[in-house]
Parts: sequence; C-alpha cells; structure tokens
Amino acid sequence: MAHMYFNMLTTLEVLLLLIVPITAQAHSGRTDANGGHMNRKNDQYHCHSAYCSAQSAPSIYISDIQSSLSVRYNRKDWPHWIDEDNDGQNTRAEVLIESSQVPVKFKRNRGCSVSHGLWTDPYTGMTSTQESDLDIDHIVPLVP
Repeated sequence: MAHMYFNMLTTLEVLLLLIVPITAQAHSGRTDANGGHMNRKNDQYHCHSAYCSAQSAPSIYISDIQSSLSVRYNRKDWPHWIDEDNDGQNTRAEVLIESSQVPVKFKRNRGCSVSHGLWTDPYTGMTSTQESDLDIDHIVPLVP
C-alpha cells in the first residue's frame, strides 16, 4: 500500500511539473562594470546584479554623444594644405614622401610637389605610382 501511495505521489509530482510552465527571464547581452547594460529597445538601463543601480549607471552613451554632434565631417571644410615647417613642401607632399615605398619623383626640380612614388593602400592592398591617384584626408575625431 505504501509503495502504491509513493508511486501516485511521484506521478502527481511529474504531472504538476509538466503542467506548470517554468519560465526564465533571460536575454542576450553583456553587462558593464556596474553589473548592468542599456536595453536598446527602450533606452533604459537594466541591472543584473545586487550591487548594480541605475543611478550609478554611466550617464553618457553613444546615442547621447551622437545627438550632441552638431557638425559632421565635410571634406570641403578642409581645402588647404599647410607648410608647417616652412621647407617648401606642404603636408600632402610630406605625407606622400614619408609613405612612399621608393624615393619619390617631383614635378619640378625644386622638390616641392610630388609626382611619382609607390604607395600601397592599407585596406585593399592595391598599389599606385602617381600621386594624382591618391586622396589624403584629415583625421577628425567623432567623439570629443
């Protein structure tokens, strides 16, 4: 009789476990040093640990920084090349001279304007020998 009672209890427990859904609240994403992260769906900070608090969460996020950028980079804003060291070669010529894999040739004997050299694009691996094929842009930080 006790054995039958034990089997009924075990069966009942198994049925209850199958009937009652067990859910876990989980989602992907890493936590920061504070123990939480930003929820991209609602832009709210979400804590995952006991020591985490939304008040101590970082107050500046990329979306805040991006919205505060009033001016974007525009190549036309940088039309000039300067000769910082007054040696007759502007910054473009000095960059071309420095980055050429062979000694450069100049347009005139004065040594101011580069005409030829050998440059390799670091992204594509393509090479060029004429300076007119190359663009040199200023680097402008996106985040202050």
